[in-house]
Amino acid sequence: MKNEHHTYHVLVVGDQQGKLNQLTEILRKDHPVLLAYTRAEIESQLTEDIAVVIADQRIVEASGVDLLEKAFETHPETLWILFGKDPNSKSLAQAIHKGQIYHYFR
Repeated sequence: MKNEHHTYHVLVVGDQQGKLNQLTEILRKDHPVLLAYTRAEIESQLTEDIAVVIADQRIVEASGVDLLEKAFETHPETLWILFGKDPNSKSLAQAIHKGQIYHYFR
């Protein structure tokens, strides 16, 4: 029986390509990384096995809380880490309350 190694990805989501590219390069040293800039790209990447999503709060909110709901249904074990400037956002508070967000950075 051969030893199979399963690959889980880190999905980085946002709209600031310069900053995301820096983060992606750092993460790629140790992990396979996927990038998404739009809702369509996020949805298409959710077909992969994803361990961690690092996302800009604005992109997630602009794409809709339903996107978080869908992602949580299909990937319940995935850790979501959001970063942004508005920790008082109603949708962020709802997602944290439901246990969908692992951590939030300002």
